[in-house]
Amino acid sequence: MIRPALLALALTALPAHAADSADTPDPGKPREELQSLRTQIDSLQKELQQNEATKAEASDALKQSERAISEANRLLDELSSAHAATQSQLQFYKNQLATKRRQTLDSQQQLARLLRSQYKQGSASNSARLLLSNGNPADAARQLKYYQYIARAQAQTLARLQREIGELNALVAEITDREQQLARIRSQKSAQKSELQQQQQNRQQVLQKLASEISAQRNQISHLRDDEKRLTNLIDHLNKLIEQRQRAEQQRQRAARIAAQKAAARQEKLARAEKARQQTETKAPRSEPRTTPAPPPPPPNETEPSGSSGFVSLRGKLRQPAGGEIVNRFGSARAEGAGNWKGVFVRTRSGEEIHVIAAGQVVFADWLRGFGNLIIVDHGSGYMSLYGHNEALLKQVGAQIKAGDVIARAGNSGGNAETGLYFEIRHRGAPLDPAQWVRF
Repeated sequence: MIRPALLALALTALPAHAADSADTPDPGKPREELQSLRTQIDSLQKELQQNEATKAEASDALKQSERAISEANRLLDELSSAHAATQSQLQFYKNQLATKRRQTLDSQQQLARLLRSQYKQGSASNSARLLLSNGNPADAARQLKYYQYIARAQAQTLARLQREIGELNALVAEITDREQQLARIRSQKSAQKSELQQQQQNRQQVLQKLASEISAQRNQISHLRDDEKRLTNLIDHLNKLIEQRQRAEQQRQRAARIAAQKAAARQEKLARAEKARQQTETKAPRSEPRTTPAPPPPPPNETEPSGSSGFVSLRGKLRQPAGGEIVNRFGSARAEGAGNWKGVFVRTRSGEEIHVIAAGQVVFADWLRGFGNLIIVDHGSGYMSLYGHNEALLKQVGAQIKAGDVIARAGNSGGNAETGLYFEIRHRGAPLDPAQWVRF
């Protein structure tokens, strides 16, 4: 079994200023909203699967191992990020330690010089003798001032030295803690790699056992049509879910605006009443310009993923999600009678990084029959991009991502014959030609 708890120790041990995992959602989004979105997506996935519970396909045998491979890769990716962040912190603390040691040495040397100077001039009791002596009062005053300076400098240097020694001890403890964290993360990465290797072996065994059956079903017209229908139904459901969330947010925003306007009106009414009271008390009412209520606050931004408003303007400027050769293009014919391709297939090596074409929010990240490990990103205004047949999904539902972020790694999950990326762009469920949007 995949061990999702493996990552918890490493990530929770990092201090608050450590870099968070790339999968962490936008900090401005409430945790409850993110959990609600994931719950809704899980319910949607279960609802879609219930309709196919009795229609098992040979490629379904790959589902468990391919999901596990994807999760193991995702956890390894997060562990690698945690490892890099901890190493960076460790180096920072080591540099700080070296600086503090130099400062402490300087303070020690300064204190030693002060002590030597005091020793040469005599003890502090000489101050009393100077005051009682019959010598020149001006000389005595200068000597006394010098002793006071030495004593004050000595006390300040000693206090600074004590503070620096305390900081040194704290840095040594911090470095020890970071080294222990690195050791734990290395151990967890080793365990996760073993888990990944085991799941890859499991998948290979299933492929060897069912290769001919998977290959035969893959090219059947009925299966190809079912795959397309399945994906279309998923996108339709996702669009409805997104629209529901946007309507709910818009209603919340309208309610907030109305409440703000009512509050402003109440404040204006109270201000007028107070002015009338003051005029009555002074019995000298003056004509003053009527004040107008403060304008209500501007309406908050519409609820859409980051960068959504500019997605249309990116047409023809988007970068290719993965390097490789395009072997199937939008609109070209599929197997006889199975319709045309709704996206493009980019043939590439296994493990190739898949980059999201524009900023948005992950609304689906799971295994889907016919498409293997599939990730769908909502770019707002009804636009979505889809990335299928991945070996690993590196982002989870709810993650806010920027253009160019690595969201997956290429593979041939879902029983696909070739290794690569299946890529689509859709607007309100309708497939668009990626070549008109992406510079292939």
